[in-house]
This record gives sequence, structure tokens and C-alpha cells, in this order.
Amino acid sequence: MSTTEQPTAVAPRHRKDVARAEHFRAVGLETATMVAGDDVAVVVERLHAAYARARSRPAGPRAWTVEAPEDPEDPLVMGLDDRLDLRDQLAARHDEGLRGG
Repeated sequence: MSTTEQPTAVAPRHRKDVARAEHFRAVGLETATMVAGDDVAVVVERLHAAYARARSRPAGPRAWTVEAPEDPEDPLVMGLDDRLDLRDQLAARHDEGLRGG
């Protein structure tokens, strides 16, 4: 591509995908990318590479966990139904406040 050509519509999506993968790695999570047309051997190879990168990280505190947090009422860890209920409750309170009720 010359310097005068405009990037294709794929470029912003790719940029977003690369940034997302960087964010995952920043908190210690490795990703594996699959695209349409990949055969099984390529997918398996990419998964093995991601596992190897994850294993090579030094042991120590992690920025993520699979353990449930202490406070089940924390909106960041609530189930979807509970979060939607909370959202509805907050919206109702907001609407009441706008109506002066």
C-alpha cells in the first residue's frame, strides 16, 4: 500500500483485535486466534502455542481468578439475571427522581 492509499475497512477491526489481545496479555491471559478456513492442524498448533506462552509466565499473583469473590452482591460478579434486575431497579429510581416522585 502506498502512503497515499487509504487503509481498508479491515484495518480498524484488526487494530481493535490486536489491542484486545494486548489487554488480555497485560492481565496474564493468552489468546489463540482462529480464522475462517483454518484447518484443524493450524488451530491445534495455535492452541498449543498459547498454552506454551501461558506456561512460560512466571508464577505469582494473577490479575484474574476463577474463584468466586467474597461479595456475591458486587455488581461486577453478579449473574446476568441479577445484573439486569439491578439495572431495572436503578432505572426505575432514576425515572422516579425525574418525575419528582
